[in-house]
Amino acid sequence: MVFVALSDFSRNLKRVIDRARAGGHSAPAEQLRRIHQASLANLPRAIHEVDDLNVYDNTAPGGPIELVLSARNGKVTFRQSPCPGWLARLCKLTSKSAIIS
Repeated sequence: MVFVALSDFSRNLKRVIDRARAGGHSAPAEQLRRIHQASLANLPRAIHEVDDLNVYDNTAPGGPIELVLSARNGKVTFRQSPCPGWLARLCKLTSKSAIIS
């Protein structure tokens, strides 16, 4: 599984708006916010249930997408130190889950 995230929802929303202005698809901001929140909330579960997971940070506009976490059969390896703030916050919120074991 490939999981791609940005540092915060406002960056996601800006990219969707820019894409829509260029003729791409869009969705209401509240729907996008729900999807964003659900995706982050489901990441710890994915670590348990997916055999092979790579998490990428795509925050830098036009910059490289960076591999920040890998999980194989539930075993987590952080690939960047320090890990991005959004991932650190998620780890702190889920400190009792396998995401930081």
